[in-house]
Amino acid sequence: MPRRSTDLSCGYDFFAPEDLELGPWWTEVNTHVRLTDEDKVMQIVDAPCTRLADVYPLNWGLFIYPKSGLSRDYKFSFANITPIIDMDYRDDIILYIRTEVPCHIKKGQKFVQGVFQIVGFLKNEITPTKKRNGGFGSTGEF
Repeated sequence: MPRRSTDLSCGYDFFAPEDLELGPWWTEVNTHVRLTDEDKVMQIVDAPCTRLADVYPLNWGLFIYPKSGLSRDYKFSFANITPIIDMDYRDDIILYIRTEVPCHIKKGQKFVQGVFQIVGFLKNEITPTKKRNGGFGSTGEF
């Protein structure tokens, strides 16, 4: 289960679910972590926010970042730059990772961190009617 390292940490550290061999190829990593409506960790985003212009901070997203040491030492990156986990996504969080320098991450080692961020919606937008049906790339239309 992801957790913060200190009481002032804003990121929730994710731990490698198994030994990972990363390199200049893309590796799919199932974190075996998923959000549910019952997760107490989701409740931290219920704090009030200031309204800015025509954007109202109504909801949240979970943004995933590499641990800074891995970024520095191995040029760690994601296929979609910063994975965004929408608040209605309920499947396992799967990441697509690569490093420029080969890297071995041991099972249980911190390797990414998730940060809950308030997101806003445009005041006069047409409300989407589409319901989530899948995961990675499922709401895109090509």
